[in-house]
Amino acid sequence: MRFVTAIVFVFLSCGHAAAQVDKSNLTGIIRDASGAAIPEATITVTNKDTGAVRTEKSDASGFYRFTLIDRGSYRMQVERAGFKRFVQETVQLQTGETTTIDIALTIGELAESITVTS
Repeated sequence: MRFVTAIVFVFLSCGHAAAQVDKSNLTGIIRDASGAAIPEATITVTNKDTGAVRTEKSDASGFYRFTLIDRGSYRMQVERAGFKRFVQETVQLQTGETTTIDIALTIGELAESITVTS
């Protein structure tokens, strides 16, 4: 009987520990104005409170993903040669949620940028 009780306790503890994860996910697709995927775009997110920076690249289908990222307020920047830099000043990430932000880049030079504030 004690063995069964111990097994049940272990399974219940594992579920409780998983529920305490204090992380978020951020995903999306990078496209051009015509809707075509933009591979190899560099996506950088900077935590506005801590200054921590994470960078990812979009894949062949334009998809990007940040997993297990701390919750909080972030600044997001997307760059790809031949396109204007995209900046979103505030991206709010919540615990246990996946936030999706799809982005359409505009043809131009990186020196030019489009900034979104909300």
